[in-house]
Amino acid sequence: MKNMTSKKLPAISWPQFLLSAPYFTSALSDSVSGSFSDLPALPRAVLYWDLFDAEISNGGVAQYFYNQALSLPGFDQVPEFVAAHPVLNQYRHFVDEVHKAWYDVSEQVHAAEDEGDWPEELFKSLKPKFEALETAFFAINHDISQALNAHLLGDPHAYFDIAPLDDVTANGLAWIECRGKGFRGKLRFVDGFPVGPNVFERGNNGECDVVWFSRDRQIMVCERVGEGGKARNRDTIHYPSFRTHQMRFNGVGLESQSDGRSFWYKEGLHESYHDNGCIKSSKLYAAGNELVMEYFHKSGQLMMRTEQHEGQQCCVRYWPNGQINTRSTKEDAHEERYQQCFAEDGTDLAPNGNGTLRQTISDGGWCEGRLVDGLLEGEVTCHKKDGSLDGKAFFKRGRDN
Repeated sequence: MKNMTSKKLPAISWPQFLLSAPYFTSALSDSVSGSFSDLPALPRAVLYWDLFDAEISNGGVAQYFYNQALSLPGFDQVPEFVAAHPVLNQYRHFVDEVHKAWYDVSEQVHAAEDEGDWPEELFKSLKPKFEALETAFFAINHDISQALNAHLLGDPHAYFDIAPLDDVTANGLAWIECRGKGFRGKLRFVDGFPVGPNVFERGNNGECDVVWFSRDRQIMVCERVGEGGKARNRDTIHYPSFRTHQMRFNGVGLESQSDGRSFWYKEGLHESYHDNGCIKSSKLYAAGNELVMEYFHKSGQLMMRTEQHEGQQCCVRYWPNGQINTRSTKEDAHEERYQQCFAEDGTDLAPNGNGTLRQTISDGGWCEGRLVDGLLEGEVTCHKKDGSLDGKAFFKRGRDN
């Protein structure tokens, strides 16, 4: 049933709503002119939260104060507005803590505003005060955004005054043709909601944007045309778990695909591909941390594998023929220490870590230098596949000088 306060809600059409995928809350800000504070509770809460999120994500709490505290209508009521949303209420402590601190720093912000220049000193002085809050916020803010998208999809009429379509009913199936600026489309409604596939043809080259949902709206798939009409992007999300999958096509083939959370946090497998279709890189993440990374030659042969082990990054490199090239370890920002270095034919080039380093790099090139006790020492040269010089560097005890 349409919300009784719909006359106050932002007006939108179904095509406008669908074309905002996968960030449906962004359609709110695009549809609103005037003050957020005049809106009904749900869209008002989302818009104030999105503004809070955007400012803190871009420049921290200091930027939120500097850009909004002195000019945003309803600024003092933001905690109350946010708390009125069933999804946001449990996260209102972020807003409460920031707003409670406003009166402690307001004089500094006023002074910075009066100076007229970008307040670098203000930002530096406030950073320690809010660093812990910002870190906690960045660990969850994208999940919150997707939870808001899921809530909005559950009842879009609670957020928008959506222009009705004559042939769409609360029950049953309906196909609707539509036209708008830069597109013509065909929408598929099931029980009053455009489950899809909803197809929007762009231009005259036959390329289309497609948005569709599972019947229960827990899964959304969005495929969009990229720049130039050649590239394509496909984004998938399962809202209850926030699990996402993204695929990027470059007009030749699959360029990359990655698993994650909320289209932001790195979780699971990330892969990229050479133009010939062979895998280029593969990385495995858990809780945002890189566990294993592999790079491949264009032939598909493994070139390098690194993994974390007891605080060390352990790396093995391979020649294009599959022969082990080097074994090395590295701790954080410390120097890389080589345990082994072999030529393509298996010859040991640096017994006991002393001798020549000849190490494969991408596109058939290599680097060459001298190892002393497993550490690079002196000049290191890099060469292209044809043997020409590509660059040089100087090392002392394994560190680039």
